[in-house]
Amino acid sequence: MLVGTAGKYRKLRLLNLRTGRAGATVSVKLPRGQYIDDVDVDRSKRLIVCSKTASGVAIYQVSHQTGAVKTLKKIKRPNVATWVLPGDDTYERWTERK
Repeated sequence: MLVGTAGKYRKLRLLNLRTGRAGATVSVKLPRGQYIDDVDVDRSKRLIVCSKTASGVAIYQVSHQTGAVKTLKKIKRPNVATWVLPGDDTYERWTERK
């Protein structure tokens, strides 16, 4: 679950779907000016966060204990109004050019 002001999320509260309990809030240590746009879990059950950057999108792996981030991939934005991220099935509104 995202915690904070709409559109400017920098904190996560992890939820255990098996027990229904919410864990502690973790502050994600993203670079200055970046916010959480999308949250996902990869096949090895690591927490993944996508963030819009000036030149495209950055994908980070997040530590669920400390909030430290490790850059996995940076994708340069194509020169189009809307686009679907590679590996995604659906269009997401936050990828639109503003």
